[in-house]
Amino acid sequence: MSDNLQICDLEQTLPTIQIETYTYAQAQEELGIGVTTLRERIKTLRIVPERRGKTPILTSSQVQQIRALNEHLAQGGSIANFTQFTEVAELKNQTLGDTTLGIM
Repeated sequence: MSDNLQICDLEQTLPTIQIETYTYAQAQEELGIGVTTLRERIKTLRIVPERRGKTPILTSSQVQQIRALNEHLAQGGSIANFTQFTEVAELKNQTLGDTTLGIM
């Protein structure tokens, strides 16, 4: 019986992690951009939105990537010199056998 009590106590102390998600309309409002710009950023960053039924959903991490690109462009940067984009693209292009990632 004490085992059950310990499990219940443990469950009550564990935090619940919720990942915030955004519809396109919510992401547009959050970022202050139009739907065309949002779609361009998603394409540029090679983001693959999740889907809930037919509705595309962005995670908070994906919205943060778009926000970072927007800020970079607003400061006069270009997509070509957006380091987060190039780092992500390089990682996506790596193969499983690539020794630069330490994978054998």
